[in-house]
Amino acid sequence: MRHAVEWVTASPAWEGTAQSPAADPMLLRFASDTFMEDLQQLLDSQPGALPALRAPKESFRARPLRKDDGWRSPEPPALKLYQPIHGHFYLVTAALVCRVPGFPDHQVEPARQEKVGFVVRRLKHVSGGGELAWSTDPVNGRGWIEASADALAPYEELHPLAPMNFTVVDGRRRRLFVGLVPTATRETYPARGAVDPFPTRSASGAALDTRRTELNARVIGALATLGDAAQPTSEAAQFALLDFGDFLKAHLDDASWNVVFGTGEPLATDARHTLWATLNIGLRSGQTLRDAIQSALAQADAITGESTMPPSFATTLAADLAAVARWIVPASGSPRGKTLADAVMSALPGEQATTTTEGEPATSIEVPKLAAVPSIDGDDSPPRFQLRCVYQRPECGPLEPPLVSAPTEPFLFAQFFDFDAPARPIRIPLPVDTSIKDLRKFRKNVSFVISEQLKDQMNQIGALKDVMSGKVEQVDSSTLGFGMICSFSIPIITICALIVLLIFISLLNIVFWWVPFFRICFPFPKRASA
Repeated sequence: MRHAVEWVTASPAWEGTAQSPAADPMLLRFASDTFMEDLQQLLDSQPGALPALRAPKESFRARPLRKDDGWRSPEPPALKLYQPIHGHFYLVTAALVCRVPGFPDHQVEPARQEKVGFVVRRLKHVSGGGELAWSTDPVNGRGWIEASADALAPYEELHPLAPMNFTVVDGRRRRLFVGLVPTATRETYPARGAVDPFPTRSASGAALDTRRTELNARVIGALATLGDAAQPTSEAAQFALLDFGDFLKAHLDDASWNVVFGTGEPLATDARHTLWATLNIGLRSGQTLRDAIQSALAQADAITGESTMPPSFATTLAADLAAVARWIVPASGSPRGKTLADAVMSALPGEQATTTTEGEPATSIEVPKLAAVPSIDGDDSPPRFQLRCVYQRPECGPLEPPLVSAPTEPFLFAQFFDFDAPARPIRIPLPVDTSIKDLRKFRKNVSFVISEQLKDQMNQIGALKDVMSGKVEQVDSSTLGFGMICSFSIPIITICALIVLLIFISLLNIVFWWVPFFRICFPFPKRASA
């Protein structure tokens, strides 16, 4: 007969005691990128010190104002696991033993398809009483489903456990299993289903119209920045024209392109007449805005630096385009604030999705539906989780189902921006070549996800000169104020020395003003000319 197998806590926590080992796995906390090497070194030198690494309830919140140096952050209400970006790493450890005297380690046989791992379970209630398993069902999608405490759920995600061997005091070899807790997936686990933050198609397969968003980002924003600049550069103006032309070239069909950039004027009843009239504004160089866009498209290689020949434009291009931008892209909030955007959108082919009454794309996103979404109490409170170790023996069939351990201590996953999280020094190198043509060669692979509250606050900020003068647009009921800190970087002693120097110069000028009227000559020898 085979001995009964069970999961127990890591053996260094109970080795040498007469009591039966605890059944719950242990969570260890490390504050170094070399956590695996540190753990192996500890097991090789002093395995009995392993319980000292048990993850504590700790907070690294910054000291508030008017608090003395002895202030300590209060302990969080529950164990909180911080992310690797905070500099902390967490390992779950447990031992798989046989239920016989001495609790010898049970041998896992990979040749018989046996494997060990751990699962992340979400608590349905803060006080316990029900678990949810993270399912990776290929049909219904990812999400939380009902789970049993002593069995695996269908398609439940299993994280790996790795064995680590060490020697105890009496010379015996022991083994424990270690797994890295996926704390960086905190933003995924609380979600109900898989949602693309930047969808191009709805759940039904219909295409979403993102042309106005692209227009605002690539064209309207660039022209507005050019118009707000005190000294617009020719390079910025060239790229603004090139982006404008590239957008129109990509989204106008051939017929509309010939109408807008043709030689004749379209009919006033034509929807493309508004865009034609807007682009027909004359520049001081004698060209129109339409001509400047076509010239930028023809010189795309020269503008982007792909050609050795420099682009050829009028010297007044930057100032002319900045003046035009102030007219066709006025400040936000004015009656003509959307003149250019509406003119461009009216010339494009029919929209591909429903838009709002203001012409903006609809912001609602169809979320894929899971087969069964369980009810979770306290959705507004931080979700709590716990881990369970699993031992699978598939060749044994239904007689030996997966062995699921007791749960770990319940814990919270810390957010990326968490008040209690430690601050890890981060160094991000920036590009060396900062010209527009060099910066545009980099691939765009970074996106930011912001909350609605932060979005409202960002929308309050317009041009930089308006912010500096205290003109901030109010959005909804939120308010945003700006203070100003000014520093005079010239030392007082320098100012005093400058004043004294000016006084002495004035006095010397009064006394010796007549010196330049005297001619004083000094003879010096030189070779006689032939």
